[in-house]
Amino acid sequence: MGKAAAIELGVKLTKKYGSGKDELFHRGLGRAETKAERENVAKVVAEWADGDSIAAHYGFGMDLFCSEDFGRSSKKASVLDEDHRRWLKSDFDIGFVTLIDLARMLTE
Repeated sequence: MGKAAAIELGVKLTKKYGSGKDELFHRGLGRAETKAERENVAKVVAEWADGDSIAAHYGFGMDLFCSEDFGRSSKKASVLDEDHRRWLKSDFDIGFVTLIDLARMLTE
């Protein structure tokens, strides 16, 4: 999940396509050659961005995170799936809302 999955994939791609020298995982992500590998890179980077977005909201003291993404498109755990939303709410008091939820809040 998040950056950890990106690091894991980057290291895997470095081992597969790299020059044999150590390199940062970012470089490995850029080495994806097949369509499936590039799609996998896109998915892990998107998940990483979701995690960073939530972290930024928390870091700036925002208590609501608005998203229509429920983490259902991933076969693996997603930071936006139901279990992680519950954990983020219970441990960090981050509330998840949709755009419709926000509109309703404004009219109440």
